[in-house]
Amino acid sequence: MSKNRKRKPASAYQYYQKLTQDFDSLEREMESHQEGQSELEAQLEHAQAKIRASKAEDQKLRQVQWERERDRQLETFVQQRATLDTLRDQTEALEVQELRLQAEVEVLRERQQETSETEAHRIRRLVHERTTLLEDELAKGKLDLDYIAHIVSSARRQELKQETQRETDQNTKSSVKNLVQDIQDRRRRDFEVAEANFQARMRSFQLEKETLAKKAKELQVTKQRALQILSQNQQLVIKGFFDAPRATQPHDDKSRTTPTLDFEEILQSLNQSGAQVEQIQTIDSERNSGRRELADALQEARETLEQGDQRIEAIKKRLLDRKNEAQKLGITVNGPGANSTGYDGGWGIESYDPRHHRSTRERAS
Repeated sequence: MSKNRKRKPASAYQYYQKLTQDFDSLEREMESHQEGQSELEAQLEHAQAKIRASKAEDQKLRQVQWERERDRQLETFVQQRATLDTLRDQTEALEVQELRLQAEVEVLRERQQETSETEAHRIRRLVHERTTLLEDELAKGKLDLDYIAHIVSSARRQELKQETQRETDQNTKSSVKNLVQDIQDRRRRDFEVAEANFQARMRSFQLEKETLAKKAKELQVTKQRALQILSQNQQLVIKGFFDAPRATQPHDDKSRTTPTLDFEEILQSLNQSGAQVEQIQTIDSERNSGRRELADALQEARETLEQGDQRIEAIKKRLLDRKNEAQKLGITVNGPGANSTGYDGGWGIESYDPRHHRSTRERAS
């Protein structure tokens, strides 16, 4: 009995030391798992950042290409329009000059004829060639009628050309108006779709937030319960070991049951808690990345709208400069449809209120 009494405190200390070592090893293992998990999360975040940057660069490149193509088409259209206006002005100037030259030729011809005829010649024609006077007057009248018919036909051709030009200007004006309307409708639809997606994402984020709050609360309760059970089990084991009645016979040592801990259950509970923490962190990361992507998309849409108005103003300014240069060169166009672009400033690109963008961006953040 004296030997057993001396050995039991040493065995209890070794048993308690073994428990301490086991808990230390479990803590080290949990720390190593957490470090590995942190490294994996950092790698995942880095990869997602690269993917988002690549998507943003691709989208920006496509936007720049589309804007360049649109600017090139508008510039080509303006150049063609300016060329047509120049050719039309030159044609009209040549026709006017042709009519003026014809009139001058006729006047010179008449003056030459009058100069070549002397007064005696006229008297002889009136006295001796009385029979041809009527024929001469008829011939002169016929020449006058031919000249008048030529003037009328030239005026008619000029009027037909002006009507054709007015129709062309009207068609150009309607095409520009349709182009502006299409751009405006497309931007409005894109903004409405982005706003609807934003509202849907906000609702899903709210639901995820509530779910995560519930899971966090349950996880906290589970952790507290596990720690409480672990502390109680440790105290019960130590107390039960030292307070247990000592047997008087050797065979009682075998029959006495020693309190033990279920380490598998504790480890399973800790692993489950770690998995729940990892899931919550993953959901938080996805939610934050989704918010950032949505905020970037809204910012890009707002910048596109603002730059669209600036580009329209720049195009209007270039057209006005071309018109001023044409006026300085002495090229003038009169009548309806004379504008070089077919655009009278009667419409414009619709822009959205910046306060609406600001409130949308605040809701996203």
